[in-house]
Amino acid sequence: MLVGDPLETDITRIRHAWRSAGADLLGPVDVSETGMDECLRLDGVLIFLDADAGLTQRLADLLESLDVPFLFLMPDAVFDEGHAVYRLSGDAGEIEEMIRKLSCQGKGTVRH
Repeated sequence: MLVGDPLETDITRIRHAWRSAGADLLGPVDVSETGMDECLRLDGVLIFLDADAGLTQRLADLLESLDVPFLFLMPDAVFDEGHAVYRLSGDAGEIEEMIRKLSCQGKGTVRH
């Protein structure tokens, strides 16, 4: 599930790219509307770092407590390829990397 506002991003194109990689990309949903029941049914959550920091931290804490894998996404305006951060894109290599990172998260492992 995608949490946050992807702004001008063509989410339809990106959703098709994720589907081609074998994953359904749900959302986007507002960070304040993400509930515990919803999170328990997810294989992973992608959180845009453009939302209210307090709400984003509470969501991350909730996901951590429920052992739901998550990654933070940087908005394109502040994305820096020189750092190990993620962005929402239709690039197959980036999608595969995010799916790999989400799938290897678990108890006792470092997240994002």
